Formats: sequence, structure tokens, C-alpha cells
Amino acid sequence: MTAMLRVLASQPHTLTALWMLWALWLTLLPIPVVDPAVSHAFRTVDDSILDWFRWLDDLGDAGTPIIPATLVIIGLLIARHGFAAQLGTAACRRAMGLVWLLTFPIAAIAASGLPCAILKFVVGRTRPKLLDQQELYTLVPFTFDADYFSFPSGHANTAMAYFLAIGLMAPRWKYVFASVGLMIGLFRVPHNAHYLSDIVFGAAIAVFVTLWLGNRFARRGLVLRPEGGLRPLDGPEFIEGWQRLVRRAS
Repeated sequence: MTAMLRVLASQPHTLTALWMLWALWLTLLPIPVVDPAVSHAFRTVDDSILDWFRWLDDLGDAGTPIIPATLVIIGLLIARHGFAAQLGTAACRRAMGLVWLLTFPIAAIAASGLPCAILKFVVGRTRPKLLDQQELYTLVPFTFDADYFSFPSGHANTAMAYFLAIGLMAPRWKYVFASVGLMIGLFRVPHNAHYLSDIVFGAAIAVFVTLWLGNRFARRGLVLRPEGGLRPLDGPEFIEGWQRLVRRAS
């Protein structure tokens, strides 16, 4: 654990994320007042307006990006190993490069989703609908009832991890992608699925884990490089990176 913290502290992106998480924990005190007030305020919004944005919920579902990406990865691996002679060396290299490009966002979702799921179980925070229906606003730790899985938001966590990972591979647009991820999470508040702090903490975990994972990929010459902050690798440099990894594993 200590070694991991030293690695994180040596990276400017993850050090920023650590300070951000610490600052977020300091905001816990006003949560009992702010969260119910924000939730009640959105109850005045017409449901017909909110229905227009319900499709955004699907973008925060982990299965939405993971399933198609996984199918493409499987197809590329089958083509790479089953039809290598027909495809040629250059095409096989491009196929493996695309595999790693698709793997990074999926890995970010999985890695950030694990601590998020653990926190849901450990914290056991009631969802906003229970506040509306039963005036219930409390914590019930270690329960398997989804009505007590409000904190932190899995949708916000997934959306931020996915879009931030894409943004790291397209750094010119990284803030745009990160904003999209946060927006998807924030729409869970008016849909009465989460409190505002659930969204903020879910997204913060995703930022922290995705930046950490990006640095791990960069250290191995995969997808990203660490110089001057995380940057995408150039084509030949990227191919050499995954070739080094394959040689180490073989």
C-alpha cells in the first residue's frame, strides 16, 4: 500500500486527484443539509421534461460501453490469431493496437467500479425515493438491498471513467469528454436515483482510479506515455509498446 502511494505521489495527475479526494471528504459535513434540499428542488421539475433525458442513464450503465467493446476485442483477437497469415504482419499489429485502445476504457470502468461497489455495500445509504416515500434518510451498512446503494453513484463512476479514459487518449478534448461524463452522472439527481454527493464522489473515484491506471499503462508503453502529463502514443511507438509487453509475458 505504501509503495502504491509513493507511485501515485510521483505522478502530477494522480497527486492532484489525491488532493481532490481529500477535499471532497471535507465536504461531508454539509451533506445532510444540501443533499435533501437539492433532491426536493428537482421534484418540482415536470416529469415530461426529465423523460427527454432518460436515455442518458444508458450511457452510465457499464454494459453499454463494455459489451460492444468486448465483442470487438474478441473479434480482433480471433482475426489476429486465426488469420495472421492472410492479414499480414502490419494488419495484425494494427489489430493489436486497437485491442489495447479498447482495453484501456474497459479497464478504467472495471478498476474504478470495484471500490465504488464496495463503498455502496459498506455505506448503505438510502436512495432519494425513500426520502420521498417514507421520509427515510439514513445509512444501513452491509445490506444487499439496492434501495440502500445510493452512495456513491455507479452511473457517475462508470460514465466518468469511460469518458475520461477516452479523453486521455484524445488530450485536446479531455476536458470536453470529462464534462460529458460528469453531466451523465448529474442527470441521476433529477431522476431521483441519487443525491448530489453520490454523483460527486462516484465521479471523483473514477478520476482518481483512471489517472492511476493511465500512469500504469504509460509505464508499460501501452496507449499512453507519461512525458509532459499523460499523452497518447504515436503509432509506431504504440506498436513497440505492446510488443515489449508480449515479449515479457512469453
